[in-house]
Amino acid sequence: MNFKIGIVGLGNMGESFSVCLNKAFNLKAYDISPEVRKKKGKDLNIVGSLKELHQQSDVIMLSLPGSPQVERVVEGLLKMGVSGKTIIDLSTSYPISNQKLSEKVTEAGGRFLDAPVSGNKETAARGEVITMVGGEKGVFEELLPV
Repeated sequence: MNFKIGIVGLGNMGESFSVCLNKAFNLKAYDISPEVRKKKGKDLNIVGSLKELHQQSDVIMLSLPGSPQVERVVEGLLKMGVSGKTIIDLSTSYPISNQKLSEKVTEAGGRFLDAPVSGNKETAARGEVITMVGGEKGVFEELLPV
């Protein structure tokens, strides 16, 4: 399947995920910081807003500092509409928070995977992180290539 992938968050891990994913997929990337977007724009296909990333992505990955940021981004995506989209949270988020977000996304016609990772920016850039995935098995299996 040809996934259109977007990633939100270009810190150490998010940038490394982006470098790895950009080799195999038509990746779009977004960060809230204009300075980060400008700096990373040489190597990645950076979009200027969450709305633009939402419009150009079927799978939206989040690599953010924690639950408050994840909640804010997912609430924004819900307002834009998530029907037919899959959100994958790679952040270290509170399980109860992600369970509630998953329910909201599912009710809105989307899919949600909680997928915190263990590793560092070097292993992430090589695609060698350990990921602990929570969510529907069928969604997980469909997205294994990612």
